[in-house]
Amino acid sequence: MPDMPPPSGRFDVGQSDCFWRKEGRAMVLRVFYPIDKVQASSSSSLPSSPSTAGWSSSASPQTAHASLARNFFTLKWTGGEEERRRAEWLPETYGAPCPSYAEGYGITMYNLMPWMPPEICKTIGKIGLGLLFSGVRIPTFADEPPTAALETFVPIIYSHGLGGNRSCYSSVCIDLASHGYVVFALEHSDGSASLNVLPDKTVTEYKHAPRKAFLPSPNRIKKGFTASLVPEEQRQPVSQYEFRHQQLEQRVEEVRFIADVIQAISEGKFEGEEWMSNVIKNGNVFANKIDMSRLGGMGHSFGACTILKTSFVDSRFKACVLHDSWLFPLDEKTAHSALTCPTLFLNSSTFDNIWPTEGAKVQKSFVEAAKESGGEVYVMHLIGTKHASFADFPVLFSDFFLNLGVIGPTDPKKAMRAVHACDVSFFNSYLHVEDSDRLEKTNESLWASLFVGISKEGENTDTSQWRPPPDFEDLVVPDFTVINTERGKIKIGCFTNDPRSLHMEKLSLSETS
Repeated sequence: MPDMPPPSGRFDVGQSDCFWRKEGRAMVLRVFYPIDKVQASSSSSLPSSPSTAGWSSSASPQTAHASLARNFFTLKWTGGEEERRRAEWLPETYGAPCPSYAEGYGITMYNLMPWMPPEICKTIGKIGLGLLFSGVRIPTFADEPPTAALETFVPIIYSHGLGGNRSCYSSVCIDLASHGYVVFALEHSDGSASLNVLPDKTVTEYKHAPRKAFLPSPNRIKKGFTASLVPEEQRQPVSQYEFRHQQLEQRVEEVRFIADVIQAISEGKFEGEEWMSNVIKNGNVFANKIDMSRLGGMGHSFGACTILKTSFVDSRFKACVLHDSWLFPLDEKTAHSALTCPTLFLNSSTFDNIWPTEGAKVQKSFVEAAKESGGEVYVMHLIGTKHASFADFPVLFSDFFLNLGVIGPTDPKKAMRAVHACDVSFFNSYLHVEDSDRLEKTNESLWASLFVGISKEGENTDTSQWRPPPDFEDLVVPDFTVINTERGKIKIGCFTNDPRSLHMEKLSLSETS
């Protein structure tokens, strides 16, 4: 039975799928939040909590694991007969006539394997991934009330990468929630999600950037058949950069919409919603309890780029953690600017393969701008990992994805625990969260010394610099690929590693100031 690393915090975790419609915009998202510990009944051989790794004294680990599989993670409250089941990993499609979320993953495989016909990818998703992902449950409990032990909750907004959705980064979201954060994992409706289905049965499937990337003209049909034949009225080809940059702009607006809704909920003023989860709607349990003065942002790949760009236009974000950022869709001005809040780049071993050399140059530009402006930006390298190491797939289905070649040599669950440790440590430090289970003692002065004493050759000459949690010092190190990159030209819009891009030439070439 697939299983995730247990959360490292002192709380168990609830999850609730929400549909928010306000002022002409509608989005679906998943909220992860801390709940009181769920205890197993004394007669059960199941783990005492979904977030603990210990087994009851009445059963061996093997027996308990078998029981766990048979019962589909069913737990009982101590002293009661009411059962609580771990929540499902994949979202539902609300009866819409569309592929399942498992099939959606298969369809998006064409983006990674353009030589394989889309029909084959869809079949793989329906038959292969559909069976593999079916019935997977995670260490959360659906629609349970949040803990009363915390007077306020610190919010984090999570943005998924290309081909992702609101559920496939559950592990990192769950771990943060176990430390008292409320994580809002949104599902973008720009066509970058593997699938996006709203409860009103609105469906947006993944939009590939085809060999000749076209974006439809909104005026083509409106002007009638004759006008549609005029060459100037035809759909115009766009480059891979233009295609993704337009998606980025929509994604930023969606993140800001979620931030607006969270703020309205925190003030007890949210009105106009068509439907929301039972947890939030029943008495608005988060009213006046979410502290928007400590809003954090987090994302992976395209989602990391989305959060980074949003932080430039929305001052409510006070700290950002960016997993293996895909910075290709950024505009030139942003790539040359100083970051607006403390930011941690946590890169995989293959991060620079996503946008050859240029991604490192952009991160280097941010580092140098921070030194000049007094800002705080940190670039770390997670040894032995690949781009997918930050998502749920490697920890849930290690053998399967190892055979696909998307997992590095580091054990996926150990790598994920290292990610958890860095995420919690960074947000605890910069959002000033009091957590009795903090993984390490950190403060701003230690983080600020990260790059102090690191020479061009990568030698550490300052023993007082910040270090990752002791258990992961062998995995998380400063990213010398970025640190040692020469500050120079950044080829904005040059996507040379995508053979399907229509325009291979760079759109601009400028010197980093």
